[in-house]
Order: sequence, then structure tokens, then C-alpha cells
Amino acid sequence: MSNYIDKSVNVITFAGYTGGGILCDILNLESSQIGPWNNIKNPKHNLGKIDTENWHTGKGFNLDIFYEKIKRNSANIAYKNKKQWVGTHCWPGAFDTTIFDNVLNITTESRMSKIYRFARVFYASLHGQFPDWEHKQDKKTKPKLIENIVEFNQPFERVNKPNVTNMEFEHLVDFNDTFKSIIFQFLDKEYVKHLEKRITVWKELNNFLYDEKLDTIIKLWDEHNL
Repeated sequence: MSNYIDKSVNVITFAGYTGGGILCDILNLESSQIGPWNNIKNPKHNLGKIDTENWHTGKGFNLDIFYEKIKRNSANIAYKNKKQWVGTHCWPGAFDTTIFDNVLNITTESRMSKIYRFARVFYASLHGQFPDWEHKQDKKTKPKLIENIVEFNQPFERVNKPNVTNMEFEHLVDFNDTFKSIIFQFLDKEYVKHLEKRITVWKELNNFLYDEKLDTIIKLWDEHNL
């Protein structure tokens, strides 16, 4: 099936809550609406997702379904001969990366990448994104919210394969030179204003990653030896 994909899209591979929406906005030169949980609702960041994937680690998915979805959606979003970026939770270590010109793999192997992701999931849950979690409690202990978060806070690993560029999630959050150097491999520097505007929006939506609330998250992380 992979032999019939025409390389009309590039792919961003990422675990949930590690910036797939904002990266599709940046690389596709788009400005998407804001979702109910302060998420960037870029529709292209869903175009490579499949129901059989494990979005915690990106492993254990059905390859044929993944290839078929990419093939079908790539034909629908062609735009002025410019390749579009689509998102998936499918880990690139498990598929043929040579069928794409570029695979940007967002990893969560570093301590801060894990903490940043944990913080985003934690605050999303407090705002009602996971309503069933509040019922999973032990009366003698703290609510099992932490247990549920840890369940899918396993690392999304780096991949050493053709056409893959790895980037830790913390570089996006910190908007540091590493992040910029990687993004400008795929984005012309004339669009730096677009990049800065979208990152500003993302930082406002995720303000808890940049103020004293993060100290609380780090303390919680350390207390539970996450």
C-alpha cells in the first residue's frame, strides 16, 4: 500500500498534547480557531490519525489503515503545488518513512518535555476534557487523576530513519534556537512574523507553562516520582 502514496504531504508525528495543532498552523501558514480546551483546531493535524493507534506512544497501529488514510487525505488537500503538513499519532519507527519527503517527529524523552506534556494534560483534565476521570477515585487517597495521566505519559521516542527530523517537545515550548533552526529547515524565513504570531497565541493559551503554575506541576511531578 505504501508504494502508492505520491509524497504530496509531509507528516508531523506526535503524541497527544505535544503541539501537533500549532505546528500544522505554522508549517501550513494557517491561523486556526481555538478549541474548547484552549487547543489549536487545525483540521490537518487530524488527517493522519487512525482509530487503531496508541496515541500514548504511537505504537501498535495498523499500517494498512494508516497508509490508506494518508493516501486518501493527501489527494484532498493539494494546494497550489505546495506540500501540506498533516498530523498523526503514529510513531515513525513503525512505518516506511521514505514514502514522505519530510517527517517531523516530536519526541518526549527529556524530563522537561515530559513535564510540559504532563502539565497540558493536567490542565485539560481540570477544564473537563476527561470527564470520566473525576469518578476514578480512591476515598483513602488522592483522586487517581495522576494515575490516569501517567498511563499515557510514556515517551514518544526519537527515530533514526530516512527523512526523519526529531525535535523534543520542550524546544517548542521554550521557543528556543533549536526549535527555530529546525522549523526554518521547512519554513522560509520570510514567514518569521507568522511563526511569532502563532507561537504568541499558543503561549497565551498555555500560560500555565510560563508562570508560577509550572512550579506547582514540577512539585507534583517530583512528589509522585513520575
